[in-house]
Amino acid sequence: MVDVSTLVVISLTNVVVWGLLGYLLHGRRAEARREAESGDLILEYSWRAKGLVIVFAILITGMFSMIFAYAGLPKPSDVPWAVGTAAMFVGLLAPFGVEFFGTSVRVNSAGIHQRSGWTGRKKVRWDEVESVSFSEAMGWYRLRTAYGTIRVGAFLNGVPEFLEFARRRLPPSKWTGPGPKSWPYRV
Repeated sequence: MVDVSTLVVISLTNVVVWGLLGYLLHGRRAEARREAESGDLILEYSWRAKGLVIVFAILITGMFSMIFAYAGLPKPSDVPWAVGTAAMFVGLLAPFGVEFFGTSVRVNSAGIHQRSGWTGRKKVRWDEVESVSFSEAMGWYRLRTAYGTIRVGAFLNGVPEFLEFARRRLPPSKWTGPGPKSWPYRV
């Protein structure tokens, strides 16, 4: 049988996790940032999303500090386990850092410039776009070209503004498939 204190801890953890996810989801804006000089739209993750990565990094560091303060430094035979556990947490957090801090999409009348920590930089003119579709499973818009695909994540700030901008430059025949159906993808 589970005692009451365990149920309370599980419940509080559940509330904190869902609260943080809600905070992240509601942090994005419908408007993109505009560069003052050129007027380009810049789609990027909100500072709430970036802050979430920073906060979790601080929490993980604090957690290990508390463990070491309470339990003391590990014995030499336990060091590989301690280092492996810390590396596991860093490994779980690193992809979010790469995505949230390394991704942006710049849109202007000439085309789209994507920067991603995963695929590097891509630049496409509007007349090179062959089709636009939405992946419900992955949560991004795919702009396919002869040279590759540009992906615009649904959680970036400014997606509605990007869609309006793209619809003015691409004919309806290039828009394939349905738009987002799930509530998290709608701003």
